[in-house]
Amino acid sequence: MNSKKHKHHHAGKSSRDIISASKVFDLLNLPQGIVFLDAGCGDEADITKKNLPLEDENVDVYFMSNVLHGFDEEEKQKVIEEAKRVLKKKKKRKIVVIEFKKRNYLYWSTY
Repeated sequence: MNSKKHKHHHAGKSSRDIISASKVFDLLNLPQGIVFLDAGCGDEADITKKNLPLEDENVDVYFMSNVLHGFDEEEKQKVIEEAKRVLKKKKKRKIVVIEFKKRNYLYWSTY
């Protein structure tokens, strides 16, 4: 068993200073009563582990802001597989990934 703990590679800035949370939530237009997971928030949330302490098919929206870029390809695959495990099996489920680079466009996709 691999006991290597992931060390996320920070870009040096917090997304709090760059991304407006209220604008993001306005764009998402989420209904009341959903289960929203902010994955990778904080310094102790190791989302590369399998089996986050959540039941299968429990989450409506799996959200990552400025997190995914810090993982290698193997870790990204683990993160996405775990997201698929915890997401509810319905049409309205969403994986929301925000990564910022200085560009003049917004890319929007649904899962």
